[in-house]
Amino acid sequence: MIDSSSSVSPADHKKEKDFVAALAKSLNFGSGKTRVAVILYSDYARQAIRFDVVNNPESLQSVLDGLQQLRGGRRVDRGLTSATQMFRGSRPDVRRILVMITSGEHTSESINPFETALQQLKTLSVERFVVAIGPESSGKYLKPVVERDEDVIYVPTFDSLRSQILRIAEHISKGRGFLSGKAKQ
Repeated sequence: MIDSSSSVSPADHKKEKDFVAALAKSLNFGSGKTRVAVILYSDYARQAIRFDVVNNPESLQSVLDGLQQLRGGRRVDRGLTSATQMFRGSRPDVRRILVMITSGEHTSESINPFETALQQLKTLSVERFVVAIGPESSGKYLKPVVERDEDVIYVPTFDSLRSQILRIAEHISKGRGFLSGKAKQ
């Protein structure tokens, strides 16, 4: 899930997309075993890349480069709801991982905006990780998205995303699904 809200500059949106491509490659995308999908979210969410669209890092980068920023508010709940729909159609016998990139507060007034989507993601055994960019990304609203507090990974700036790829990929690889012996996706 890529934060595509108006508070992300076009240059920083490009850095998010480049980060997704590099992270996917670090997580063994292109091996024939791992598939990638992308959701852009702002006031609404859009599944920009389905699991069956790209099958190698080069084509992923090319498709990501062509994605236009949505603009608007930051409705994390709508992104999570879109992810739930996407994972319902995924292969049942693989590790399911959701990486949400965000750079600020959720913009809905709802008291528990993520509750329904998170319950559905838990039912689907989706592991959730958050990459929180910059000082506006507060842990108080992000921690309910993940199972463990350490799965909210803080990155100081968009410019430092690239240097954090290996650290984040290693953290995701060591997630609960990997440790429990579930098949890697």
